[in-house]
Amino acid sequence: MKNPIPVASVSPDHGCAIRHPSSLGKLLLAALALGATLQATPVPPTDNVSAPFMGIYGWGLADTGISHNDATAAWLYRSKLFAFDMGGYASWSYIEGTTTQLDAAKAWLASHPGGTYCYTVCLLPGYQSTPASGTSLANGAAGLYDSHFVTLAGKLVSRGLANNTIVRLGHEFNGDWYPWKVRNATDAASYAAYWRKVVTAMRAVPGAENLKFEWCGIARVWTSYPIADAYPGDAYVDYIGVDVYDKCSAANTYEAPYPDGLTPAQLLTRRNTAWGYISGTLNNNMGAWRNFAASRGKPFTIPEWGVSVNTSGGKDNPVFIQKMYEYIHEPDNNVHYHSYFDVQAGDGHHQLTQLPNGGPTEFPQAAAMFRQMFAVKPFPLNTDVGAVGLAGGFTVETFTGAGAGFHPAATVDGFNFSSRGITGDDELILEISALPGSATAQSGAMLRQDTTANAAYVALFVANGKCVLQSRATAGARTLLNATVNAVTAPVWLKLTRKTDRVTGYLSNDGLNWTLVGDCTVVMTGTAQLGIAVGSGSTTALATTTVSEVDHRDIQTNDTASIAESLVLDNDAPSGITLTGAWTTSTATTPFEGANYIQDGNTAKGTKSVRYSPSLAQANDYDVYIRWPAKYSVSSNTPVSVASTESTASFLANQQSARYLWNHLGSYAFDAGSSGNVLVETTGTTASVIADAVLFVPRPTAVSLTAGADSYVRDGTYSLINYGTETSFTVKKDATSYNRTGYLRFDVSGLTAASLVQLQLTPVGTSTSTTATYTVEFVSDDSWSETGITWGNKPAGSGVVLGQLLLPALKVGVPVSIDITSQVLAEAAGDGLLSLRITGDVSGSVTNVSFASREHTTEDNRPHLLVQ
Repeated sequence: MKNPIPVASVSPDHGCAIRHPSSLGKLLLAALALGATLQATPVPPTDNVSAPFMGIYGWGLADTGISHNDATAAWLYRSKLFAFDMGGYASWSYIEGTTTQLDAAKAWLASHPGGTYCYTVCLLPGYQSTPASGTSLANGAAGLYDSHFVTLAGKLVSRGLANNTIVRLGHEFNGDWYPWKVRNATDAASYAAYWRKVVTAMRAVPGAENLKFEWCGIARVWTSYPIADAYPGDAYVDYIGVDVYDKCSAANTYEAPYPDGLTPAQLLTRRNTAWGYISGTLNNNMGAWRNFAASRGKPFTIPEWGVSVNTSGGKDNPVFIQKMYEYIHEPDNNVHYHSYFDVQAGDGHHQLTQLPNGGPTEFPQAAAMFRQMFAVKPFPLNTDVGAVGLAGGFTVETFTGAGAGFHPAATVDGFNFSSRGITGDDELILEISALPGSATAQSGAMLRQDTTANAAYVALFVANGKCVLQSRATAGARTLLNATVNAVTAPVWLKLTRKTDRVTGYLSNDGLNWTLVGDCTVVMTGTAQLGIAVGSGSTTALATTTVSEVDHRDIQTNDTASIAESLVLDNDAPSGITLTGAWTTSTATTPFEGANYIQDGNTAKGTKSVRYSPSLAQANDYDVYIRWPAKYSVSSNTPVSVASTESTASFLANQQSARYLWNHLGSYAFDAGSSGNVLVETTGTTASVIADAVLFVPRPTAVSLTAGADSYVRDGTYSLINYGTETSFTVKKDATSYNRTGYLRFDVSGLTAASLVQLQLTPVGTSTSTTATYTVEFVSDDSWSETGITWGNKPAGSGVVLGQLLLPALKVGVPVSIDITSQVLAEAAGDGLLSLRITGDVSGSVTNVSFASREHTTEDNRPHLLVQ
């Protein structure tokens, strides 16, 4: 690995070309019979509650490590990971543990109670492979350096780390790039003796008795001596490990560069061949260390591993990721923990997560495989609901389901459901990156009372190019179609929010700017289920949906202008900021909003605060975000509260970490003006508190535009009668004299732009004994009048179908919505008038539906356009 301390920077080659087998000694040769071949089904990863545990290295906790550790854990849907750090070796003072590093580790442990800190401790000071003058392994074996490690142990104890730390002592000793390199049998004996001295000295410090020690080499490096000669002994070693990278110089593997024109099959063959070497026992490869650990009865560890782009590296290699997963989780390999080396090192790039500059990883295929393999499932419950025909299921990102689905008018459902239990207000956000190809398939977010086939639910899903909000109010009732948005393609973001009994659905193409799809009221009691529903519309085929993000609430961009109508209130804003006590302006830590941020100087605790009081243009629900530049030395328990129209919500913010640039505090209702606020306080904090900026993003709402004219016409003996003044209009397809067609017209001339326009109609009377379809069609002739239109002079339809409504899914008093955005915008750019007609498509005496007209006594029931 590359040392993060600049003055002691090194550039080791993580292994060298294969030469010839090493002598592993009789003990290791005897252990070869254990082999490294996979024999059992890999155990699934857990949220670090059992072995194999997982860690991440991100340049150390004092640099990007705390934020990196938390962000990677969230990316893998985990609550925690082991923290990984390396001490420097520019001088003995670095080996003794710097305040910067160990205080950062203390802060990390405070915010991750029970966490494990993996600390790499160097054995000799020096520069790259050259020891400092007068230092040597032999002197260490004589006990001349014990005091330095006693000092380190005392620092670990004083910071509360001694019971949570694995010390990786003198790692990669068989390489030639560190001052403690072991080149021959004499060095090996001195190294082992020195190791014993260090462990004995550190464990003798009061409070350090529980320190764990890891003996660790590097794979792919041949030695002239048996590795066992450098082993300190079982009493001094808790774990045996090896660092492994995807590098191989054997023929037909990774000759640099890969030959051009390789077919996928040829590339796979080369990668599998390379894995055979990497996982084998020749030249101290991974299998040799694994076998030695087994022979000593010690847990095996892989404290560094990663893909590699440099000479002899396998580059963007998902095969290596999958093979490592299988190896790590094979029970016979007894892996206690592993840590991915997620950095852009000077001697080779390895980073799978988003790069520090916000750019994408160099290894997209490997990153996707890494997440698929090492993430834990975001939903604890997965079940097939109703009759499905084929069993569905899910991994981390791929969800499959069969069954008839969940359709309008249905009283029972059939689909696969991955969910978590909720009891109060909640929200689910999904980024769907790939949708099922079938026109009958459905997938999206669902809130459901339980997993019985006829349970009450609300679903926000994508199907056949549309986004639909629909609901079943009570168990066994028919499903209602609440709203539809057209022309929806992946990738797409869905957000389903529950607030008391009101459930609202939103749609987005970037996860930042949201469009309101619709809302409805469904009462659910006790524990309900919130999750992802997938159905194929068939009991003989599965549908597959790929979900890239779950519950991703944080803004990942620094460009707040990209968020429509957002309001940023910075610490140096000319108004809206109320300071209590003395705060100091700073630019020391980046990134921050605006020109600077302020901090309390870690003084006068409890007497200082910053209140952000935005001047909001309108009463609305707002998503509230807060940001600060993360730094290990600042407060991990900063009190933050949001005072809204409804209540005050309080949090403790860990300012040592910032998962993304803006951290989500929730959604709240605010009145117009500046009565609401966000308050940052210093009470109870033991480190500096930072105040930077707060962001308010209004949740989308719709403006209502009532119809300017509506009527229905009737044929046969009624063909000359006008019904324009009635409080409802009826639609029906039947025998002569019983046919009825509805007409509506809207003045849309003032709509210069809109993200979504929905036609909303409210049924006031239906006949429910027959299934029927009602088609909403564009009418190009706007010359008809409300009081003059009859069957005899009605305008013809254009053939442009804008949407359909279904009976008996239509329910009296329950509004339905259809997306007609494109046609509205086209008419707004033309003559400014939009005419529609509604016709029934199924003949019968009981296929009629009546909708409230603009003359209806209840204003909310009248036909209108919802414009966003």
